[in-house]
Amino acid sequence: MEEVLPFDVTIPSYKDSDLGKSHVTFYVIEIRRRGNKVWTLEKRFNEFAELNSLLSKTYGHLPAMPHKTLLPLKEPSQINERRETLEKYLQVLSKRKDIISSEPLKRFLQLDNFAPEIVTKFPTHITDLKGFRFGIRDFIYLPEEGILLFLSITDCL
Repeated sequence: MEEVLPFDVTIPSYKDSDLGKSHVTFYVIEIRRRGNKVWTLEKRFNEFAELNSLLSKTYGHLPAMPHKTLLPLKEPSQINERRETLEKYLQVLSKRKDIISSEPLKRFLQLDNFAPEIVTKFPTHITDLKGFRFGIRDFIYLPEEGILLFLSITDCL
């Protein structure tokens, strides 16, 4: 059974722009939360490539990204094909629990600004203790909640 996500990600369109002497394409990302809250972002292909690069340093089995081309795409059919692939890319990423709360994806989709309650806050690992007695191995502090956790080991000597 597939999990129902608290939002849907689509790339319904793209916009062509001229920045100075260069022609660029912005992909219009629409994020729709349950309850009909919608926000829209415009991202260039190189921003998707940077996201993929950051995620690939930590996560395996990422979805396929379109290849970067030497020259900018100008044909609407090519741009639309890339748009569809980028949409599938984001949809697969947004279904992965291990990636949805990652810093790169949170920044890319601006989840902290528009939907902070759906982003998991991972605990901060403070230290590993060596040679400490009484079975305590790690401390983990959750600053937002003001909680300090002690992890113990069950190994006996």
